[in-house]
Amino acid sequence: MLKKNNILKSNVGQLAVLSVCFIAGMFLFSMSTSPLTANMLGLDSSIFSLLGKGIASGKTLYVDLFDHKGPLIFFVNALGHMLGGRTGIFFIQCLNGLVCLFLLYNTVRILKPEEDYLSLKDLLFIFVPSYTYFFYTFERGNLTEEYSLLFICISLFLFCKYAANEKDTSAHNPVYAAVYGVSFAALALFRLNNAVTVCAGIFVIFCNLIYKKQFKNLFLNLAAGTAGMAVVIVPTLLYFNSKSALNDMIYATFLHNFQIAANTGHESVLSKPQIFLILYAPIGVSAFLWIANALKEKKLSFFDCLAGTILILNLASLWIANRFPHYFAVFVPVYSVCIAKYLPTVSFKKLSTFVLVCSFALSAVGLGYYDYYKNFNSYFITKETTARSEAIKKALEIIPENEKDSVIGYQIRTDVYHYADIIPCYKYYTLQETWAITNPQITDDFFAWIETEKPLWVIKDTESSNEIFENILEEHYEEKIRNEYIVIYKLKTKYNECFVNTHTINKKP
Repeated sequence: MLKKNNILKSNVGQLAVLSVCFIAGMFLFSMSTSPLTANMLGLDSSIFSLLGKGIASGKTLYVDLFDHKGPLIFFVNALGHMLGGRTGIFFIQCLNGLVCLFLLYNTVRILKPEEDYLSLKDLLFIFVPSYTYFFYTFERGNLTEEYSLLFICISLFLFCKYAANEKDTSAHNPVYAAVYGVSFAALALFRLNNAVTVCAGIFVIFCNLIYKKQFKNLFLNLAAGTAGMAVVIVPTLLYFNSKSALNDMIYATFLHNFQIAANTGHESVLSKPQIFLILYAPIGVSAFLWIANALKEKKLSFFDCLAGTILILNLASLWIANRFPHYFAVFVPVYSVCIAKYLPTVSFKKLSTFVLVCSFALSAVGLGYYDYYKNFNSYFITKETTARSEAIKKALEIIPENEKDSVIGYQIRTDVYHYADIIPCYKYYTLQETWAITNPQITDDFFAWIETEKPLWVIKDTESSNEIFENILEEHYEEKIRNEYIVIYKLKTKYNECFVNTHTINKKP
């Protein structure tokens, strides 16, 4: 026990313990990438992984393979595949998470400068609720919000560092602004909504510099912030321009994505009250602590204005787009900062502690039942996930290795491609009908492409049904194998011979 206490009485020791707990949590809860759950690839995660594999194999993002997320999530997954496939992605997740933990820990230390190290109470009250909420909202891992936390955490660290010294000097370090610029640009290239905390902090600092008449410093910060954005944006634009894919990238990342958000962003909290209670509870706790502190102090400091603006804009963003729990993962570092700053200062500590404990309990229920238990049960107890993956793998054995470059799926989950190490041969390879809600041209293009190009193999979800597609299959394809998950078709012999001849002529030596 003495040794344990000594470890916890140093910053290095506390970070080491928190890091071990975090890595253990990743093995348990990042089920889309964890080595413990090899057959569970996730939904969005498997798309990001598939496109990352495609990039690593020489495919052009958005031109050869489409999705409506920003390019950085696919580049991260491409790096993961270069490092070691699914395990490489898991390694990047863990590294990203450890850096976030380091930044968050040191942000809390800024908020508690009088202490040589954090107390056990601080560790329990700040990091346990926050990371319980994180492991619930990151929804089995490898989503844009998880990687966005790095840029949110480093910006919050610098916000707090500036706020701690704002009374002594209202001037803001332009180097910090350059970091904000990099962070904003990177977040916009993951998912623009994820940048709300960074935007809120920049806005408050901008207003403060005007209020303090620090115009020269303001100009330097604007220049540094613009330079920081250019560091990310310019290479990205040059890369896609060199691939003749710039328009495709802008359309997918921004135009198509905004249209989807407009059509499917908000969901009534009454539709799933038990889920939304869990998701909004930390925001409510943070607001409660902020208000309680303001009532006690009867005035607002610069930090209070900063934290209050960040809270309001996060609430607005997460109200407008609240359909999926992983949207809320970007609030985790804000939650930690609010607990660290305001819980020790409010006048009615017992009530505040009770509210915090209730929030933690809700997060624990969400993590334990709504997320982990259901996945744990389907993977380890009923083994539904394994049964599905094995059935799909068995069916896919019918496709010869030398014909895997001519396979396309319709309305199938993208993990199907992973199970046979297939990279689809057309840009619209999944979710065709879903994407067509925003852009009906997608299904038209898909059907026209199938009619014209006639890939050797077509895989269809067993439950999907589309009259146009079914007519194409009936005319040009023959069913080869079917199970309860997928149906696999092969091009009919008369078309197959034409395909083989054309394919042989066009194939590069």
